[in-house]
Amino acid sequence: MASDSKTWITLLVVSAGALIVASGHSAQVSLAVTQDQSYRTTVNRAVALLPRRPQGVLIIDVEDAKAEDVDHLRKLQAFTLKGQSVVYLTKHGEALRAALTGSRFHEHMLATVIWHEMAHIEGADEHEARRREEELWTRFMLANAVERVAALNYLVMLETRQPIGLVE
Repeated sequence: MASDSKTWITLLVVSAGALIVASGHSAQVSLAVTQDQSYRTTVNRAVALLPRRPQGVLIIDVEDAKAEDVDHLRKLQAFTLKGQSVVYLTKHGEALRAALTGSRFHEHMLATVIWHEMAHIEGADEHEARRREEELWTRFMLANAVERVAALNYLVMLETRQPIGLVE
């Protein structure tokens, strides 16, 4: 992506995003302009499931991105930008949309999506980020936090998914 991608992301977040500011062991969502409190509740619930909190999570509407970036961003549920410690969730992402309905299963799924992106922030490549995501999902299964058969099906999907190009 062009080097000015950070500019449009910043502007996009101001117009359409939500920011989680972590302090100590708690995290709170501070919404910019969006008036939908369900995003705040949903993301906070997912973040609470993580072994540790991310520095920041922003929800963006990819339809507001540059025209040349929209098609690529539509393929992503989440991403990070090199040199930043923020997880960007796409408003259209399947895990986020399903978690917004109150599905605990999908809140756990959203947590693993965030966890995957946190691995990238820490320098992990795609293989390692996927391994960490699958490991967290397995922990959720073993703790009976998610329905076992559906969770096993999702784990198989995680293990066999094809890579998607990375946004930098």
